[in-house]
Amino acid sequence: MVFRPTANFNGSASLRFTVSDGTLTSDEAEVSITVDPVDDPPVLNAQTVTLDEDGSLTIDLGETEDLDGETLTYTVVSGSGEGAQITITGNEALYTPGADFNGEDSFTVTVTDGVSTVGPVTVSITVNSVNDPPVLTNVTFEAEEGETVTGQVTATDIENDPLTFSLVEGPSEGELTFNSNGSFTFIPEENFTGALTFTFQVSDGTAQALGPATVTLNLGAVNDAPVATVQSVSVNEDNDLTIQLTGSDVEGDTLTFNLVSGSET
Repeated sequence: MVFRPTANFNGSASLRFTVSDGTLTSDEAEVSITVDPVDDPPVLNAQTVTLDEDGSLTIDLGETEDLDGETLTYTVVSGSGEGAQITITGNEALYTPGADFNGEDSFTVTVTDGVSTVGPVTVSITVNSVNDPPVLTNVTFEAEEGETVTGQVTATDIENDPLTFSLVEGPSEGELTFNSNGSFTFIPEENFTGALTFTFQVSDGTAQALGPATVTLNLGAVNDAPVATVQSVSVNEDNDLTIQLTGSDVEGDTLTFNLVSGSET
């Protein structure tokens, strides 16, 4: 006869039997059987998982104990080729891809119960692309009083999507022309000096418009020439006339008057 124990059974078993010569049958006899334990190696299967760009995923690698009740230890043998971080805690692997990475990645892992080691097997990972919004920066332009300012605002987009710029709020003074490609022209009010700002936003066509960012226009003062006031006066012959010369200056500077020429007709 052949005794085949149940799968993964170990311990004591027995069977009883009789023997007959065709006429008489013997009393029952017993056979005691000891099934010695042998190590059952842990089970580790390859996996394929998916997550989104710039996310993270906890991957269940398998059981925490094997059939023999032994605690299992999982180890990363070869890490990601794309700069991902892989942290194993118990029977779980936390996978975090590198910033802005999308595409295919993988790592290999083994498991041991302290007696048998299984693996390595491969965990294959697909990181789905997710649109990254463009990045805006504030910018400052310097110009002189009365000078027309032309400039270009910019943004960066990691996917190199075509970008469209739009004005959010214009300056409080002057005339601004702002174009969808980010170029602009600003004509200041006459004699204005100081700082002005306007704000803009940008869209890559897939994400909500990002912004606003601020453009600062610094218009430095330039000295304006004073203006002499034209006068017409009269006086009687052989009399003197005192004339009060006047003029104006935008900056309010103190004025000095000089005689350039004079004539009698």
